Parts: sequence; C-alpha cells; structure tokens
Amino acid sequence: MTGELSRRDPQVEDYPRAEAWTFQPAEPFRYERDPRIPADAPTIAELGPFIDWPAFWRRDHSEQEWVVDRVLAKGRGHAIYATKKTGKSLLILALLLDMLAKLLEVIVIYLDWEMTEDDLYERLLEMGYDDESDLSRLRYWQLPDVGPLDTQRGAEEVLEIIDAERALWPGYHVVVVIDTTGRAVTGGENDSDTFRAFYRHTGIQLKMRQITYARLDHAGHDTSRQRGSSAKGEDVDVIWRLEPADRGGYTLRRDAARMAWVPERVSLERRYSPLRFVLGLESWPEGTAELAKLLDELEVPLDATVKAARDELKAAGQKARQSTLAAAVKWRKRTFLGSGNASGNAFLSPDGIAGGNDLENRQGQGVTGSVTRGNDVGGNRVTTHPSIEGCRDPNRYPDELDEDPMIWDSNEPF
Repeated sequence: MTGELSRRDPQVEDYPRAEAWTFQPAEPFRYERDPRIPADAPTIAELGPFIDWPAFWRRDHSEQEWVVDRVLAKGRGHAIYATKKTGKSLLILALLLDMLAKLLEVIVIYLDWEMTEDDLYERLLEMGYDDESDLSRLRYWQLPDVGPLDTQRGAEEVLEIIDAERALWPGYHVVVVIDTTGRAVTGGENDSDTFRAFYRHTGIQLKMRQITYARLDHAGHDTSRQRGSSAKGEDVDVIWRLEPADRGGYTLRRDAARMAWVPERVSLERRYSPLRFVLGLESWPEGTAELAKLLDELEVPLDATVKAARDELKAAGQKARQSTLAAAVKWRKRTFLGSGNASGNAFLSPDGIAGGNDLENRQGQGVTGSVTRGNDVGGNRVTTHPSIEGCRDPNRYPDELDEDPMIWDSNEPF
C-alpha cells in the first residue's frame, strides 16, 4: 500500500532502532536493597514491610533491657547534654569501660570529634588502664575524617565502618557514641532540618541495625534544654540532662523518654583511685511493694516476664499500671534471682531497705522471702531515703512530679 510503512519497506531498514518500538510488557517492580543493610539481614521479600501481628503480640514489649544500667537502654537512641566542661565525655567513657568489663558480648564504637590522643591517654590512666589493659572492644575513632552525619555521604562512610566492625564481631551488640553532635553535622544547630536530615541518613540506619547510640551535646543559654533546634530530640528515645552533683558526682535528669520504665533521675557518685562512677541507690514507683506482694500471693514465678505477670493479674481480676508492674517484676528478679543489676550497684527496695542483688545479702537485713518485710513505708509512697541525692518522694516534693507531655502516658491501667 502506497505510503504505508512495513517491515519489508526499505525505509524502515534504514533505521535499525525501529525494532525498539515493538511493544514489550513492563518489568515487574523489584525492591532494590539498600547497600548499607548487612547482607545477612532479612529482606522485605522475606518478611514483608508490615508488622506480623501474632508475633507482635507474643513479644513482651515491657521488659527493661539496659546496656548501661538506668542510663543507656539497649537498641535505643539517646541524647545526653550538659553545659560546657561539665564532664559528659569523661562520664560516658567511664561508664562504657565499666560496662565492657561486665558484659562480654558488646563492642563500643566511639566517634570523638573533640579530644586529642593525649587527652584520651590522661583519662585512661586516671581510670586505671595501661598498656596491659585489653581495650580491644573499645573501637575508638579520634577526629573521624568522614562527611557530616546529616548528609548521605557522611552516613555511608560511618555506616561502612560500623558494618565492618559488626562483621568482625558477629553476635556482639554494638554501642555507638557521637561526641559531640554539633561537630558531626554541617547544618546549623538552630535549623530543624539539620537534625531531621541526621535521622534520615544516620539515625534511622542505626535503629534498623538495633544499635544502641548516644549523641553527646551542649546545653543552650537556657541550660534546661539542648543547644539549638528543638528538633534535636525527635530522633532519640531518651533525653538526659547532665548536672554536676556533690563531691564530683553527677545527676542525670530525664527530659523525655518513649519508655515508661526510664527513671526520672539517676545519681552517679564519683570514686577515686582509680576514677570511676557508681550508680546511687535506686528508687521505685509508688505501689511497687504492694504489687510485688500481690504477685507473691498469686504465686507468679520469680522469672516471669512483665507480659506473663500481667496475664496472671488479669486472670485474677486485678489491675496495675504498666510502669509499676514493670518495677515490681524487676525488683523480684533482682532481689531473689540476682538478675537485673549487672552493674553491681546498691538499690533501695520498695520497702525502704538498701540492698544488693542477691537474696543472701537481703536475708542479713531481715528479708527471708517476702518482699514486704522490713520498714513499713506507709501506703503507696515512693520509698526513698532523705539523704540520698536523686531519690524523690512525691509526698515530700510534690512539685517535682513530671508533667512533661513528651513522656508517653503509662498511667492508664491495662
């Protein structure tokens, strides 16, 4: 037919690319795996992007799991801030070294944008370490030569190192410290986009790897908040404000937390020769002693999880606040099973007795098997000792009750 193009028409043969116009069905969409995710991590094709609800409800989400007791929660992000020269780097380094001595399957990747090698040398000597000390699990990176962590390039460079370390230490939990935040990013500290970009490029990747991380930062002119944008707190699960205390110690005050079981205040006492920091006595939420006694009466096993204890209470027609139940379960384990107090620090029992982490120790204080023997606290009062810094009694200090809207509400009974 005149004027009609066909495959036999010589005009078409002059254009080899004409074959490209032949219709082909579209390729099915394929998820491209992020190269920063470890090769052995499950793929979206294997797990799907959505929550497996039966598995979700089987998991106990109330268990308290600390890497550094009462300070760093496992697999969570933290911001720790203080005024300049307060000693936040010194404190965190000391706590992490103490943790490494107690927990064997943990490594620390410390990214230090501030101290020189001489500064680190002096601190390690003061803490009792020398050339015979095994610091192989403290992976200390001084003045990292990487891009800013609020950019894709910087995140990729740091994550490449972190993933390489994870491959060298398979099965080990990883703790990452960023010291300090302002020097690790390129955007302005007053710009909220800086810290949203940090989370988008770096923070979320650390969470996907279930890494515990802490960002150290400076306080602003208003020392009750971090310097710069309020968005600094959006990428983390816990925000600590570090303040000096008596005799060279410190107090960590909780500004915000996603978890109900993070304490409002943690006291850290300084010790010398060698330099170290010891956790002060621990206080408990109101009603902990009474709830622990009820769990005893219901014959709930001492090693029961919070979820199992909650199920037992439901079956008995009883109710309790989630935070109080978690505290009661923790105290029973710590007292009678010797668990939950890996740091070896003392604590206050819900009935006002100072104790250690084993039953034998508490038997010497008059406790034989009941969590309520000892000093009566007179109702649901938080048990504290007036001489212990960092313990709060709402009957004595009602103004200190936390009304921070950033704290997730855990006061509704289940």
